Amino acid sequence: MTDFNLADSYRSAGLAPTPEIMALRQAPFDALAKDPSAKQIVTLVRLHFGFPAGNNVSWFRDAFAASDLTFSMIDNEREIAVLAACVLAKLIANDESLAAVAIICAAAQSLRAPLVAPGLVVRAEAYLGEHAVAARKRERANLSAIRLPSTSKIPAEAAPLAHGGDWTIVADLLARTSNEANERVKTAVNQLFSVIKPMAQDIIDLREETAMLWWHVGGWSRLLEAPFTSYEPGTAAILAGIDLADLSETIVGPVAVPAMLQRTIAGGRKSRLGKVSIVDAVNGLKPEELRSIRVDEDIATVSDLCPVLAAIDKASELQDPAAWPAILARANRFDTGQALSPLALGRQSYWERQLLAGLS
Repeated sequence: MTDFNLADSYRSAGLAPTPEIMALRQAPFDALAKDPSAKQIVTLVRLHFGFPAGNNVSWFRDAFAASDLTFSMIDNEREIAVLAACVLAKLIANDESLAAVAIICAAAQSLRAPLVAPGLVVRAEAYLGEHAVAARKRERANLSAIRLPSTSKIPAEAAPLAHGGDWTIVADLLARTSNEANERVKTAVNQLFSVIKPMAQDIIDLREETAMLWWHVGGWSRLLEAPFTSYEPGTAAILAGIDLADLSETIVGPVAVPAMLQRTIAGGRKSRLGKVSIVDAVNGLKPEELRSIRVDEDIATVSDLCPVLAAIDKASELQDPAAWPAILARANRFDTGQALSPLALGRQSYWERQLLAGLS
């Protein structure tokens, strides 16, 4: 779906619209992919996966209905999923990181599949890795870009006027002096900016990497102020994922996040790490620990996309290990009893935390 060919996307989903319908879809598709809000991106992901999208879909429906009065969102779930997937694919191609993060969260480490275009989940995952690498590739600061200005010719021209002269010439020299000074200041500022900008970004990267390195070496949960080894691997994985997201300076973060998660989760453990469910991992936390994990209030708006953080939020609210899983499953149509590896749990909690950061 990298070329966003609507006709090919329709065919891959088993749909065969007429050429007239395809022509009516193109302009609204292009308009929707220009500058959607964060909430609209989340809605597009819901439509792609077939999740209930709520009442906030008029902007999507109206975009296509404006050119095709027969367009409907009733009993048309598959075509809507195709259109949403194509818009999301174009957003990712245009470097909209939030779209990729939201897709990864909704897929829940392959526990859920979209209605159409499953390859978009793979593409979103690949994009996040590529973006993380590309973001760290920049030219080194070039100190030689800062140069001393050349000697001004105006003083030499003004010297003959020292013992009297034409005031018109004096006025012209003053104006040229002012303009030259302004241009030299602009040049100096641009030179300094060209050097300082990459250096400032390098400092941000180093600060992020240093903080993550000390966090990993310490093996200590920043959320609960306790060693990760004091928790079962699944519970430690969730805590580690949230910690790393909070240490990230960007929504994508460094490409080494999975490696840091794996080494942090497995560090100090002799037994092999087996799969664990979200239910068991969350229930590995005491009520007071659940309350200490402050889940962003935006979780209420994206709980269907964020099963791990939604589970923490619901478990903290109900404080009944036996009751919250069923209630959450009914609300989000997601079985939190499905098993994942500790690394997958850590990655899921990392991306969910990043999604909430991107929405706030």
